[in-house]
Amino acid sequence: MKHSKRSNVQHTGCILRQVQGNEISSAAKEGQESGLCWGHEFNCTRELRFQTPSCSGDHTGWVQSKEAQINTFYYQADFGYIQQQINELLLMCEPKFLTDSSLECNKYLKFCRGRNLLFDFRNLAYRDAVPIYIL
Repeated sequence: MKHSKRSNVQHTGCILRQVQGNEISSAAKEGQESGLCWGHEFNCTRELRFQTPSCSGDHTGWVQSKEAQINTFYYQADFGYIQQQINELLLMCEPKFLTDSSLECNKYLKFCRGRNLLFDFRNLAYRDAVPIYIL
């Protein structure tokens, strides 16, 4: 069996219920009214999440409890992963005005969020130097 992030996630035996498109829009509306959230928002607690993973099978041998199994899935394959990436953001380019460019990234540029950015890739294939990004 090949080991990859995907197979590790499947290894947890956890799934999220299939959600249809119309359920997402009604859940978003319901969430606004009831305070429900997806899981990546700043003040989103476990109790307020729209959906919690369901983990079948035994957890022994790789985590200490059923709760740890669910948390492992949440932080590796669900909105908990996005939440961790957002929490690690560092401000790279600070705007002086609301309309200025801004850029936030986490370590190794795994996750970035920016506004009003221009990337010029016109001569990228013909450049002699390999671009190196250091944070």
